[in-house]
Amino acid sequence: MTATVENAGLCVAPPSIVVESDKRDRIRTPKPLPKKAGQVAVGLVCGSERPAMACCSSLKKCSGALSEGFDALRSIGMRNIVVHSFSALLVVICCNFGSAQTSFTEETEGYVFELPSTMWRALPRPDGINGHTDFTHGPDSDVRLRIRLKMVDKNTLPEAIADRDEERRLRFLPGFVDNKREQFIGKVSGVITSYEYIRGGKPVAARVYYLRANTRIIYVLRFTGTRAALKEILGQTDSIAHSFHLR
Repeated sequence: MTATVENAGLCVAPPSIVVESDKRDRIRTPKPLPKKAGQVAVGLVCGSERPAMACCSSLKKCSGALSEGFDALRSIGMRNIVVHSFSALLVVICCNFGSAQTSFTEETEGYVFELPSTMWRALPRPDGINGHTDFTHGPDSDVRLRIRLKMVDKNTLPEAIADRDEERRLRFLPGFVDNKREQFIGKVSGVITSYEYIRGGKPVAARVYYLRANTRIIYVLRFTGTRAALKEILGQTDSIAHSFHLR
């Protein structure tokens, strides 16, 4: 007679009694029955043949530790999210502050335009009774802006003034190289020319906007600086020219 019982989670067969007619009764311990699938899994997880209840207790402890670990990770993750979000907000605020536009009005020569960044600084330069205001960009004044008004014959086109400047002055600059010319459309339209030359043994790049305000007035916006510095703020030079208009 053989029976199976649950003993602390392990399936074992109880001792069986075998009666032999010609010998005295004796107890024989049978081989353990195969473990159930769940017990095999528990054994694998625990890494031992400990009783199931002990292993389950260990698993509960592991589960608790894992839960605490995940809670800590979630806490760290939330802190990181908060820190990163705050940092991103500061970047946006700083960028907006740094890119705040400032309107500039020249009373004498009658024009208005927007400076797209606080990196631009005005440099008053009195010239007789007519004062010209120049501008520099960057802490090292890498780029300079000069704005000049030219009175021209009626219906003179900006292209003609650009040609005259090159013919009479620019082509005599050391190492002068004429790059290109393109049309420009803004509140006041005209043409753009770009060129390079050598000053003090160093290359200088220039980008010039010839803007026709009316039939008798053409404004010249001349940006000069190192090639790299001028290229870096190309969008700002275009922005200034686009916003340029009569007062």
